[in-house]
Amino acid sequence: MKQIFLKTTFAILSAIIFYGCSQEPYDWSQEKPTVIEVAETTFPIVEKNSFTAETHIESSGKKIKEVKYCLYDFTWETIENKKGVPIKNKEGYYTCEFTNLAFSTTYHIEVIVYSSSSEEPVYSSVITVTTANDYVLKTGDAKNITHTSANISGEFYSETVSPSDINLGVIYSENEDLKGLIYTSNSTSIDGNSFTVELTELKIATKYFYCTYIEQSDGNIFYGDKKDFTTSIPNGTVDLGLSVLWAECNLGANSPEETGNYYAWGELNPKDTYTFDSYLYCNDGLSYDMDWWNYSYWEGLGTYGINIQLTNEYDAAKAQLGDFWGIPSINYVNELIENCDMELTTFKGINGIKFTSKKNGNSIFLPAAGYKDDEPSKATKSTIIEQGTNGYYWSGTGSSNSASDAMSLKLYDGNSEQKREIRYKGLTIRPIYYTFLNNPQ
Repeated sequence: MKQIFLKTTFAILSAIIFYGCSQEPYDWSQEKPTVIEVAETTFPIVEKNSFTAETHIESSGKKIKEVKYCLYDFTWETIENKKGVPIKNKEGYYTCEFTNLAFSTTYHIEVIVYSSSSEEPVYSSVITVTTANDYVLKTGDAKNITHTSANISGEFYSETVSPSDINLGVIYSENEDLKGLIYTSNSTSIDGNSFTVELTELKIATKYFYCTYIEQSDGNIFYGDKKDFTTSIPNGTVDLGLSVLWAECNLGANSPEETGNYYAWGELNPKDTYTFDSYLYCNDGLSYDMDWWNYSYWEGLGTYGINIQLTNEYDAAKAQLGDFWGIPSINYVNELIENCDMELTTFKGINGIKFTSKKNGNSIFLPAAGYKDDEPSKATKSTIIEQGTNGYYWSGTGSSNSASDAMSLKLYDGNSEQKREIRYKGLTIRPIYYTFLNNPQ
């Protein structure tokens, strides 16, 4: 008798421990885990301004406390929340009707199920439905795509509504679900049943999602089908997946292997000699043998750590190539170094370094162009020093340690580093295209 009692007690304790630690609630009455699942949601009635949803919910164990229907518009803004009503003689079926809707409009419906033992929902399911319509709204392909603009076409047909009585336009965003930052643009021209929208001030090399829309006088908005396009990049640039685009070749060159021109820091044009005397921003009479590092000898650009990128007076790349172009700051130079693999190579007979992006695999070639220094103690006139061996490229950032120096990118032995150079020297420039002009680094 005692053994039977102990065995029974052990079995009960084992059951409590097993089911108490189970991941699923347990229905003791039917001896199986609780299951609540939305098997299917259908729309038996869909009209121009309303629809009826019908949901079949499979459950066992815990009872269903409530079924809620949440209605969202195309951009996921909440419109209305309603309780589902059980359908008589159809166990596990619930229904809900939404009215005063816009015709030919896509809505999102979230079905949320609550059990009798929890305040939190135990299941939710999302579906979409589009109301009926008495018109046709089509979204056309993007055309005339540039790096900052695109033209979107659309078509609108209706027996009851004239295009002149409504607003036609395009909604577009970088987000595929058209959530978050959304832009709208009204049509620029209407020709019969066709209309065109010009999108401007777009980001370079960026994918946009868009759809056409109409807005009636009563404020109702209806959307067409969704499409996408990607803006291009300017000619002569390479997208390395970085915050700016890099030029294919040096300033003054026509192909990647060409050296291009040499520039003293802050000067807009190349010249014959690169010395203290020939430098525009150096006091007369200063020589290499003097204490040329003294701040007082340098004019205009003598401020420590000054940045000249995107300035009309001192940025040679901007002066020669136009707006959005510029000499890179040292931060962009470092971004290039940190995000690219470097390879010492020869391209069309010219030594240099190939920078291959770790982000997208695109690459640029920087020739080992050397530098010019015509001070008598350094070299003879017109001699290019270290050409074919090393490369020196100006940045737009002055040195924070010396008024006489500016920061540069040095190429050597398949490597690169930032380096201070005296400003009068002639170095090459590899321009960049600022994709975010309002926030240069």
